Amino acid sequence: MTALADSLVAFNTFPDSETQVHRLRMGLLLGVDELQAHSTLMYADWRRAVAEFVAARRGETVHDLIPAATAHAALGIALSAYRRWVDEPDADQARLHELLRQGTCILA
Repeated sequence: MTALADSLVAFNTFPDSETQVHRLRMGLLLGVDELQAHSTLMYADWRRAVAEFVAARRGETVHDLIPAATAHAALGIALSAYRRWVDEPDADQARLHELLRQGTCILA
């Protein structure tokens, strides 16, 4: 869980100067149906990377239950954290990272 949280935070780190642009981009990705549909294709690659990470740590394949389920759960955590972060207009990157770490607690 800690390694996954660290990975989510590292992957979702960006220059502080890009916070507002990133918030706008994520708001669009989360709120526009056509962009959500396109993102689904990209999320498949994202889930595969997470499944590979978990599978390697567990000595399993990406198709085994725990790596595959963790990948889907991690995507849900990331999207939920971003939704909350976008809805908090004054939240900074540290808040996003906090939400990502809190979300991974469901995997314990």
